[in-house]
Amino acid sequence: NCIARSRDARLRCPGSWGYMSKRIFGQEVFLTSDSTKQPSQMRIGFTLPSASRLAGGLHTSVSSLAGALRAHSGTRPEVYAMRDRHSAADAATWGSTAVNLFHPQGPSTFGYSPALLNALIQSDAALLHCHGLWTYASIASHAWSHRSGRPYLISPHGMLDPWALANSGWKKRLARFAFQDRHLNSAACIHVLCP
Repeated sequence: NCIARSRDARLRCPGSWGYMSKRIFGQEVFLTSDSTKQPSQMRIGFTLPSASRLAGGLHTSVSSLAGALRAHSGTRPEVYAMRDRHSAADAATWGSTAVNLFHPQGPSTFGYSPALLNALIQSDAALLHCHGLWTYASIASHAWSHRSGRPYLISPHGMLDPWALANSGWKKRLARFAFQDRHLNSAACIHVLCP
């Protein structure tokens, strides 16, 4: 379910993976796959607001995705999230996935930490997968992509549904103007799970 905006928005993966494209709902979709080869330890960074139960369903879905990628595709996922009161207790749910935690400055719901951007820039991730919206991780992932020339994809996880947009609507309108629209428009792919 990856809709690329143009041929230039392909996800570029290292190694011998080729590009495969097909049309879905009138959009040309580029997938990086080859049935005969698997990538060799490609690193994928996951950004999310929290790596603990405070992230709700994101914690369960992203930790399961990380485990499946490790087990079946030869990739090395690495998590970038804010530290919270349950981070230590929930660390075991990530298995052998590397989890980088950062202390938020200011409101914890926004998740501002200059250390996050520095860690992303220093990482050797070929791709970032941004889980969720409306936080500093959106700004950091956009800046990482701009500086590194590497792509990111976004899974909004329902955060663009009308009811979600109406919740704290004035804050989201401000965030859209300040950073979120730029983040969405620059993504190589927006992964949506519902119509």
